[in-house]
Amino acid sequence: MSQKRFRPAAMLFVFTVSAVVHEYILAICFGFFYPVLFCLFMCFGMMFNFILHDRRKGPIWNVIMWTSLFLGQGVILCLYSQEWYAQQYCPLTEPSFLELLKPRSWSCHRDAGL
Repeated sequence: MSQKRFRPAAMLFVFTVSAVVHEYILAICFGFFYPVLFCLFMCFGMMFNFILHDRRKGPIWNVIMWTSLFLGQGVILCLYSQEWYAQQYCPLTEPSFLELLKPRSWSCHRDAGL
């Protein structure tokens, strides 16, 4: 059996399982489902991993890695904070399974005077 033959499938599987587990942990901790971390794992994490593969030899790749880590943390903090406040201040209109999965920050429009 060739080791290189199934390597992309194995990497895809590991990224997917890791993203699902991390998202599940955050959903349990925060009490709501907001798939930002899943999207960052699956889109940017896999994209960089498959594009760069084993060409990360120079110091520029180290700078790119640290920059993406810092920017990713900022994006995660901002988006999860926005969703947390939307969960606190915008109650569900129709409690359904779809409403529980849909991010409330996308449809929450609170009046400034209230």
